[in-house]
Amino acid sequence: MVILAANLALISLRHAVGRWYNIPTNTILAYNTANIGLSFLGGKILASTSGERKLTFNQNITLIIVSRICVVLSALYLTSKLTIPMPTECAMLTTLASATALFAIKALEDWRQGKNA
Repeated sequence: MVILAANLALISLRHAVGRWYNIPTNTILAYNTANIGLSFLGGKILASTSGERKLTFNQNITLIIVSRICVVLSALYLTSKLTIPMPTECAMLTTLASATALFAIKALEDWRQGKNA
């Protein structure tokens, strides 16, 4: 639930990055919707298979990076089909900014609950 709330809160950050690149609002909204939706879909698929695979820490990190790249590229493709194409660097910067803020929000939530004390 925390991740859903954080993703919804980060829409304004994603919008700010898109406006910095002078991307139309409908393109930004289409990309954000596709990215968030595909992220949840990919997360559910990975979670449903997590009990079947025993991966090392490095393999898990690699899996996360590869899945994020696939989500970003898929969202970029969907956005280009629905609206005008969005520059790849804008999509990557938007995703980097939101992922950084998402991890910061999650770390603050863990700290508030005393998990990292």
